[in-house]
Amino acid sequence: MPVDSFILAINAIPYDMEVHGSGINKRTMLRASYLWYQYSNGAIIRIYVREYSHMNRYSPTGTWDVLLFRKEKIYKIEIWKNGYTCWKGDCLE
Repeated sequence: MPVDSFILAINAIPYDMEVHGSGINKRTMLRASYLWYQYSNGAIIRIYVREYSHMNRYSPTGTWDVLLFRKEKIYKIEIWKNGYTCWKGDCLE
């Protein structure tokens, strides 16, 4: 399922949205890891992608295009709430 389809299905407006990354070589390159959606009630949705077709997941600056990330296919979704305790995680393979 594409990330955009999931976002349209949940029909909620996030308080904050950005692509988070993890370091490969912390001095020279970062890798996109997941799309972060935070809502005003404290809920957080992390949307992970395994294979990237529309965007380059590597960035020396740690910035990625959210619109391109939203075209990718979902690998896993995590929903966090109440002090970042995961209360539901699901793999959509």
